[in-house]
Amino acid sequence: MVSEKFQKIGLLKLLKQIFTLELLVLLLWVPCVIIIFKFIQDRKIAGLVAGTGFLFIPLFNIFRERLSLANSSSRLARVFASGVFFLLSAMPIFLFRIFNWDKSLEEISIFGILSGRQLHSLSNILFVGMILVYLITNIVDAKKAK
Repeated sequence: MVSEKFQKIGLLKLLKQIFTLELLVLLLWVPCVIIIFKFIQDRKIAGLVAGTGFLFIPLFNIFRERLSLANSSSRLARVFASGVFFLLSAMPIFLFRIFNWDKSLEEISIFGILSGRQLHSLSNILFVGMILVYLITNIVDAKKAK
C-alpha cells in the first residue's frame, strides 16, 4: 500500500516534468482558438484575436526558457522551435492579415509563391512540430532527472 502511494507520487512528478506550463499553454491554445472562431462571428476579428495569441505564446515560451537556469540542448531546441514558429508562421500570417484586411485568407498571396491558405497549412505543421519538440524534450529531460 505504501509502495503504491510512492509510485503514484513518482508518476505525478513525472507528469509534472513532462507537462510544463509552456507545453500546457500550447496544448490549450488549440481549443481556445476553436472557441474564439465559434463565438466571434467576424472571421477577420477572430483571426486577429487568435493571431495575437499565436504571436505571444512563442514569445512567452522563449522568455520562460531564457529564465531557466538549465543550459541544455533541450532548452535550445525549445527556443529554436518557438523562434521558427514565430518568425515563419505567426508573424507573417498576422502581418499579412493586417496589411490585407479587405481580403479573405484565401485571396492573400505571399510574393506569388504561397497562398494564404498554404501559409496557414504550413503554420499548422510548424505549430504541431513545436508541440512535439516541447513534448519530446520534456520527456528527455524528465528521464535525465531520474
